[in-house]
Amino acid sequence: MKTTTLAPVYPSSEITNNFFPTLDIVEVGGKESKSSGEFLLVLQELLSSDHSINTKKAIVSDMKHFYWWYSDYNKEIFTFIRCIKDDIIGYKASLLSENKATRSINRKLSHLRIFFRKAQEMEYITKDPTIW
Repeated sequence: MKTTTLAPVYPSSEITNNFFPTLDIVEVGGKESKSSGEFLLVLQELLSSDHSINTKKAIVSDMKHFYWWYSDYNKEIFTFIRCIKDDIIGYKASLLSENKATRSINRKLSHLRIFFRKAQEMEYITKDPTIW
């Protein structure tokens, strides 16, 4: 798997582009999906909301973790259209099997919910896979 590093632009005036870690975008089978850009656009929009710096850092970290997990679990690049409820359930099961702290798991799932809610607002998806 080849990786490409993209540094998203964060609209908040109190932070710089270098403040957050870059988000690595995975190429599967030599292809980089358009979804990588969509993923970053939703993340940027989410980070433009009124969250603390620490919350924004946690959102970036948690979404990066989910992105990598999804790509590894499904053997394909993340796309909003292909992400379903079973992926969210599998992600939670993966976190539990890694013996992550309950507080960390709940934070990651909460960030996932707000991420998909934002994607739905931006009309990348019609159905939120985190709601069942």
